[in-house]
Amino acid sequence: MPLFKKDKDNKKEDRKDDRKDKVESRRNYRLEKINALKEKIYAVAAKRKWLFLIIAAAIAAYLVFKFV
Repeated sequence: MPLFKKDKDNKKEDRKDDRKDKVESRRNYRLEKINALKEKIYAVAAKRKWLFLIIAAAIAAYLVFKFV
């Protein structure tokens, strides 16, 4: 009888370990997804900053040359 009880305990431990691995895997995936999204947001913001500066410079140049 103890032999069967031991097998049952091993299965229980295996399930616990599998569950911990699954939870950790899911957590890591979510963190990686959040970091990728954050990097994308920073890249878009940097692009828009340069676009704004170029448009502002073009408008300023237009106004300067219009009145000169």
